[in-house]
Amino acid sequence: MRKQHHWLALATFLSAMTSHAAELKDLYQAKVSASATPAEWQRAAMSAVLIRITGSETVLTQPAIAAQLAQSGNYVTQFQNIREQGAAMLQVTLDAQKINQLLQSQQIPLWGPRRPDVLLWLTERLNEQPLFVQSPDHPVRQALQQQAQKYGLSLMFPLFDAQDTAVINETAAWAGDWQALATASGRYHADQVQNLLFDQTPDPSGTLLFRLTYQVQQGAEIVTKELTNVDAMQLAAQFCAELAAQQVAQYAVNLTSLDSGPAQLKLTVENVASVSDVAALQQVLNSMLTVKNVQVVQYQLGTVQLVVELASAPADFYRAVSLIKQLQPLEPIAETPAADITAVPEVAADGQAIVADPALTQQPKNDASLGDEQVVVDAQTQQNLQQELLSETQATAPNSADGATPTADGAAPVAGTVPSAAPVTGTQVVETNHYRLNRS
Repeated sequence: MRKQHHWLALATFLSAMTSHAAELKDLYQAKVSASATPAEWQRAAMSAVLIRITGSETVLTQPAIAAQLAQSGNYVTQFQNIREQGAAMLQVTLDAQKINQLLQSQQIPLWGPRRPDVLLWLTERLNEQPLFVQSPDHPVRQALQQQAQKYGLSLMFPLFDAQDTAVINETAAWAGDWQALATASGRYHADQVQNLLFDQTPDPSGTLLFRLTYQVQQGAEIVTKELTNVDAMQLAAQFCAELAAQQVAQYAVNLTSLDSGPAQLKLTVENVASVSDVAALQQVLNSMLTVKNVQVVQYQLGTVQLVVELASAPADFYRAVSLIKQLQPLEPIAETPAADITAVPEVAADGQAIVADPALTQQPKNDASLGDEQVVVDAQTQQNLQQELLSETQATAPNSADGATPTADGAAPVAGTVPSAAPVTGTQVVETNHYRLNRS
């Protein structure tokens, strides 16, 4: 019964840990027309995956990438016939490891599957009075969602219900009232908030153009940019391409960026109530693209200490971990000298835990709550805990059709202190070694 209890708790907690920032489950999959030739649909599928994992179409024009696109069949691991909206389609899965290695060989940053949620307040003014674009069937909203799928963007729209309209109306949104926008946006827990204004304007020749003006908070500033086009749907394509480029600049990871060998961070996480919590936390961190390995150094009194071996620069890790909403950053703890954390627990090739240096694992004998148990934190208990964590995570590890390791990565935009007229919105990045585990 105890094992079943831990398994259920772990599954529930993992679900909560991934309940906010969007995580693409199909990052290495693409849907293509079944009427195309094998060479055509293989190329189309690989192109779609490369765009989604780099956030840009320009990757397809790079010589080394273009050469591999001509051999895209080598990257396909499986495909199946499906029907979508009455059309015959193929759902194609590509080899994640090969795709990642190709991009790394060209030093192209990888954009992992965890994507920040972007809340869009969309208002149109085609006559005198601005109106919120509330209907999901509105052509501009549909175009935005279609382009978001292309790049793997996670777009959200407000409910525009009584709770929203009690705080902000169309006139305030059109005027760029960020005090009201920030207040109304808080309930959605988005990682970024953007204010989109859609109208028409004549060009110098008198031709009437569609215009999309977007406002976004960048640090202490509210940045405004204007896009125009004779085709309203093309505005959605322009906007999503720019948004993807902005997110890639913040979130994508160059796994070859460590020049001085692997870096390590020692983290302390409070409010960890059970071994299932520890296992879930270890599993989520291990799934991040910026992380090579996570090891438990100590668990006692509801607090766990972890050593995280990084696959990229520490700044990449902090941006990525900021998207895990259940990890609340706290004031940093004075760091242990690097020489004291090099000998950390590791897992051998046969899957057995290797106990850390006793100087690290032997602590004063305090009782620690592991769910409904009391344990003594010593070297033997450390080994037992690590083996139980290994068992817990293996029991809940997802099956991957293509054998690729699932990743959960991303990073949040930096939002600094802003004037009272423009309160902070979205997720802030905090570089700390101290977190609290939230369950709400």
